[in-house]
Amino acid sequence: SSSSSSSSSSSSSSSSSVLREDLFVSQEQQQQQSGDADAGSRMIRVPPRTTVYIPFKFQSFSAGRQRDGADEKRQDEGNSDGGGEVSALFPRSAEASLVPPSYAAIAARDIRIEVRGGSQQSKTMAIMDVNVQPRDFSVHRTFRLHHWSGEILKYHIELPTFSRMSSADSIVVDYGSGGDDVGDAAKQLTKLARIQANMDIARQSRVTRVRCTSDDVAFEFKDHAASVHTYTARGVESTIVGSSGDAATSMHIDSGDGNVTSNNNMAQRSSIYLRCPVPQFPRVGHLYLLLYSDAYGAQLHSVYEVFVHPHMRANVNTVVGQLTPGSLYLPPVEDARQVRVFAQQAEEFGFGLQGAVGQPSMAFDLVPKQVNQMSFKYRTTQPGKRNVMVHLVDVDRHQLLQSWMVFVTAMYPQVDREYVVRLKVGESVRKQLDYSNEYNTRKTYFVQSSNPDRLRVVHERVSMDGLSSGDLEFVFESQRGPGSDVVFVFVNDERGQNEQCLKFTVQYVLD
Repeated sequence: SSSSSSSSSSSSSSSSSVLREDLFVSQEQQQQQSGDADAGSRMIRVPPRTTVYIPFKFQSFSAGRQRDGADEKRQDEGNSDGGGEVSALFPRSAEASLVPPSYAAIAARDIRIEVRGGSQQSKTMAIMDVNVQPRDFSVHRTFRLHHWSGEILKYHIELPTFSRMSSADSIVVDYGSGGDDVGDAAKQLTKLARIQANMDIARQSRVTRVRCTSDDVAFEFKDHAASVHTYTARGVESTIVGSSGDAATSMHIDSGDGNVTSNNNMAQRSSIYLRCPVPQFPRVGHLYLLLYSDAYGAQLHSVYEVFVHPHMRANVNTVVGQLTPGSLYLPPVEDARQVRVFAQQAEEFGFGLQGAVGQPSMAFDLVPKQVNQMSFKYRTTQPGKRNVMVHLVDVDRHQLLQSWMVFVTAMYPQVDREYVVRLKVGESVRKQLDYSNEYNTRKTYFVQSSNPDRLRVVHERVSMDGLSSGDLEFVFESQRGPGSDVVFVFVNDERGQNEQCLKFTVQYVLD
């Protein structure tokens, strides 16, 4: 659920009687007859001694929160110190507040409907008041999307299927000749009737229309059939409508020798494809998706709430096991602040010139009215592409000052040596590997394993004189069952650059 709730309501009145086709007067006839009548009024024909049922509906897409005095007080406090977190997607004005909402809420009011008659529609025949009372609705699903600030976010939402068909509804029946077979056929017909009822329920539960509360969002709704049911046999034909509502499947029943089979082929799920601009930090985009189970937007099926969190962009291209330096830039701030950095994967980051990878960031001061540069070091043991969140927080005010989404691309280094180690299942082994310093000067090497749970480095720091040799000591951990693992060992220099990459293939055998 979200911190800000919304109100939306719709109502309609209907009658059991059938509406007459000539109830309403056309716009051209109304203009000719009334002349100066109100533009928003409609003319109807009422025969003598007749009760007329006039249909109407009330529907609003205002998604603002029903606020109270406490909310207004919190908003004023948030504006006083520059706080706040959520805004409607997307504000038109750059000076708009960071505090929600810029959506307008449904206003509680009375809507008066006046019925006038007579030759010039001057006589009031009836007055009706429609009382509008807003109420909050439930949010069925919440999505928090993260993307780079100022870019276009593309996201795909897959809707759940609501078909109530199950594997128990699949039928394979052999029909012969005899009294018992007639009873079995009746049971199967009863089961098919239940299948038809379930398919009708699934069809009513299916989403057929989607509406978004923001005009700045482009989306595409692809409505796929929930399921396709196929029945084949010989004999009398019976029709079952699939849950898609626009396809029919046939069933044939044979009173003699034959069979009836049922196949349930699931199709693709319905999907929503969103394209929306990401606001500038620190604004947070906010919108609602209204899902309807009818083509006219009258039966609200569910409500999805979407938050779009912006982040500044940063890129890191690195080699697995190697230390890669980088910098993050913070726009000028008005006053001096003491801040700390928090990373999503803190064991892979080191912040500051003296900060070591994996250690918590120390608090430091920002220089006011200048662009501040924040240095970091990054090292990972896993290859691939991923996004890592980095946040800069004011430690005194507990306020988020800046957020980065670092796009990391990591690849394995060139393998210099390969080893195959065979171990018994359940056995842990300690081994030494001879390593040579081929430089003329003394060197200090830092050794790291890509998987410490399988291969643990005993001494991560090893110093060797020039043109000398030393030992790298490892512990191969035990495993309960047979199998094999591949572990890389990275040997880096004092700057964190990769000197050599060792590949170990560890095989666990029973004997």
